[in-house]
Amino acid sequence: MINCDGLYNRENYEKVDGVNYFSDRKLHFRIIENGTILPHKQLPDTVGFGGIVDGRGNFIEESFIHPEAGHAYTPAEKIEQSPLTVIYLGMLVQIWGHCLTDNIKRVWFLKSDVYKKYFKNYPIVYVPMWAGIIPPFAKLLEILEVDVKNLYPIFKPTQFQNIVLPDESFFPEMGGGTAKLCTQEYIDTVEQIRSFALKNYAPLSQKNFYFFHGRNQIGEERIAEYFKSKNYDVIRPEVLPLEEQLNILANCENFASSLGSVAHNTLFVKDNSNALFFPRVPLEKNLNDYQNTINQIRNLNVAYVDISLSIFATGGNGTYCYIINEQLKKFFGDDWSGEYAEEDFITFLNYTCYAIAHGIKVNSEYSGYYSKIFPDFIGQLKQRKDLMEKFGVNIN
Repeated sequence: MINCDGLYNRENYEKVDGVNYFSDRKLHFRIIENGTILPHKQLPDTVGFGGIVDGRGNFIEESFIHPEAGHAYTPAEKIEQSPLTVIYLGMLVQIWGHCLTDNIKRVWFLKSDVYKKYFKNYPIVYVPMWAGIIPPFAKLLEILEVDVKNLYPIFKPTQFQNIVLPDESFFPEMGGGTAKLCTQEYIDTVEQIRSFALKNYAPLSQKNFYFFHGRNQIGEERIAEYFKSKNYDVIRPEVLPLEEQLNILANCENFASSLGSVAHNTLFVKDNSNALFFPRVPLEKNLNDYQNTINQIRNLNVAYVDISLSIFATGGNGTYCYIINEQLKKFFGDDWSGEYAEEDFITFLNYTCYAIAHGIKVNSEYSGYYSKIFPDFIGQLKQRKDLMEKFGVNIN
């Protein structure tokens, strides 16, 4: 169930309610003879290049982090030659949300009978995207019984005799759509992690948890304090061992976070739990193509609440601004006086100063989305000339 009452524009968001994100596609694998694996190469304004090129020089799109998102390149250095047959686990992104989705979408193959019969003794390779395997992901792989010592990063262009490429169990829908689909193999992979959590389950008295993201989110400290006042424990997952995080999630009945990577932790909450997500920016066409699928896997009761004023954001990446507003207070049944607190103005001014310092301009599309509240917010802010003078911001 999706509750969109807390959004400024409900129409587009409600379209994802009831969509089926499960695919019954049968997964297979293919063997690429004399294929070359290219390391990830970052280029300006792109997610980068890299992946697999087959023996005929054709780039294999699904070898990149997302099909149709990457490209091959001509390496400047000499291509190394290897007589080995290797299994390609993918291009792994060391962002936690991707660790829970893209990075494990080929692990199903390592559980298959064909792997155990024919490929068990072959090395497993991957392309690091920006960094190597971070400790929490190494633990996640350990839980999935993947031998991290048998994982080899590709840092140099290398041609192998054979590359075994398993299908993805979590993938974008065909035809250029934005939805992400998953197969039973992906669900089985997630359930193996949940089984570990339940096997090591320790009951907690608290059932309400706010997962704090923090990075590039101005005003989230204040939002976290508000959730504390509503009997939520604030969790900073990056400082906790993965086992402890999983136990918290196994106990969780009410989850809250911003809508991004941190929200994907709901893969491990109880089925039919409640989840409150606040979008970082106004995503008019879809809320989050990954999270929609996760919501369905766990059959979550989801509420979306707009608390952002991210008028300078340039897309799904950037720095975001959050305030305590009418939408949030109404969700918790608090009275709304119609007046924003001084802390909200300070949050927005800090956000504005950050944008000015980094040469980021107002995104007209996003500012239009906030048109229902922005004039009133700015009108109240203009009355605080002391704050604007303190921050050196002139709002006309």
